[in-house]
Amino acid sequence: MKTPSNVNTIRLRAIGYLLKKQLDQATSEIEKVLVLAPEDEEIRFTASVIEYYQAISIASIPSLKMDYPDPIESEFVKHDDQSIRFLESAEKEFYALAKNKPVESIRRLKYEIWYLACLANNPKKEKEAEECSNELLAREFPNYLAVFWALPLRLQIDLSNVIVFLEEVIKLKPDLNHITALLSCYFTIKRYEDVEKTLHEKKNIYKKENNRFFN
Repeated sequence: MKTPSNVNTIRLRAIGYLLKKQLDQATSEIEKVLVLAPEDEEIRFTASVIEYYQAISIASIPSLKMDYPDPIESEFVKHDDQSIRFLESAEKEFYALAKNKPVESIRRLKYEIWYLACLANNPKKEKEAEECSNELLAREFPNYLAVFWALPLRLQIDLSNVIVFLEEVIKLKPDLNHITALLSCYFTIKRYEDVEKTLHEKKNIYKKENNRFFN
């Protein structure tokens, strides 16, 4: 079934409302396109992101982009029944979006992190969040982005596999996310010499990204 031509315009309008922290308007807009294109992947993703932020304090909604969710303190998560239902609904949809994608695809990595965020912010699913983090980090092609959630939340995770993966990646085609994830792992397990060495070797990448740390 062909997606109506105006669907993406309405979806982008919903995102605009979300970034302006106008959740009611964002929800109203995305509900319109869910009726028109309920199977469209981008529509389903955007609707789930809006649901996720229904359970989060409005102060924690990003104002620039929503590619990946940032870890937040528990006091910024709503714990009423309706908010938990929003989280659980978004969790199911992110899981469904991720499961049929190749394990190395960028979209799968993204959907998995949103899924992990839903688990991590649900007070009833802390154990599941820990299990999910370990699964994402231990597989042959690990989702290294899980590091950015698992470490701040002090989840009990095994970093050995993802460290080997990241060390190989940054030898070939390093980017800021890979390097930052590796540095976070090194720092967590107190490999401070490796932190210093990697910072020195890759500082040009930080400069390229206009990171003021090296200015």
